[in-house]
Amino acid sequence: MRGKAALNRVSEFIGLKDKLVGIRNKVKEGIADTNRTIAKIDSFGKGMREAGQKVANTFRTFADKEEVDYSDKEKQFSKTEVAKKPWQWQKKVYESMVLHLDAAIDKVEDLSRDVELDRMEKKQIDKPEQVTDIRDAIAPVSSVAEPTEYQFGAETFEAAYSKMDSVIKPDEKAPSVPKTGKVR
Repeated sequence: MRGKAALNRVSEFIGLKDKLVGIRNKVKEGIADTNRTIAKIDSFGKGMREAGQKVANTFRTFADKEEVDYSDKEKQFSKTEVAKKPWQWQKKVYESMVLHLDAAIDKVEDLSRDVELDRMEKKQIDKPEQVTDIRDAIAPVSSVAEPTEYQFGAETFEAAYSKMDSVIKPDEKAPSVPKTGKVR
């Protein structure tokens, strides 16, 4: 526990949790930026594809040929998909980093929580409960009425002491315990 407490103090001193949260926020910004870049590549590829189709259809009309509808045709190889691959890989790396950072932040919080719980338990064990208000000290008491009065003082002690002598007989020998195994 002392090691955990020391580790918690070190992590609080250097501000580990705040730094991890800051890194996580920067990585999330990187994910958003990567998504925007992928969307730009997609729109650029779509615009270039449409422009190429428009130019091809313009030359077809100039040559008195019928225009071709390219919406039915699929390309087997897209250059935009190749251009997006590094950005998609970067996005996966960022997402993995966010998961690891979340786990690290949770561990720092758990460490802090464990140390705080142990500190509270130690305070309860070391220090008896202190009463600050007399009304808190008085608990509701339920009792049964007894016909006898309570006695206090030396007379009561001597009467109880004489009863104790009759219960404990000093003349009796304690029962012997059978020996088992070697005893040195």
